[in-house]
Amino acid sequence: MIATTLFRLYIIHFTTFNKAYGTIGAVLLLLTWMYYSMVVVLAGGELNAELAKGTAEVAPQPKTEYDKQLAAAQSERAAEDRHEEKKNEQKEVRSASKREKLAKD
Repeated sequence: MIATTLFRLYIIHFTTFNKAYGTIGAVLLLLTWMYYSMVVVLAGGELNAELAKGTAEVAPQPKTEYDKQLAAAQSERAAEDRHEEKKNEQKEVRSASKREKLAKD
């Protein structure tokens, strides 16, 4: 809104058009306004993306029942994976202690 207002003020106060420009001038003004507006929109999107990247990532809240079930399944799978990792670590510790015991004998 601010960009459009500033562009409008520029057109009103700092440019002069006569009858020679006519429709071509109006088309050029329209294209210039569209270009200027899109630059503002893209800059806003880039700023928003950078602000989102700079903050801590938070998992989105599930909105539908399917999303809730999917999130629960992923959480359960992650817990199972952690449990399996702990089991493997314990096995490695036991096997290492057995190897040390056999090496001493």
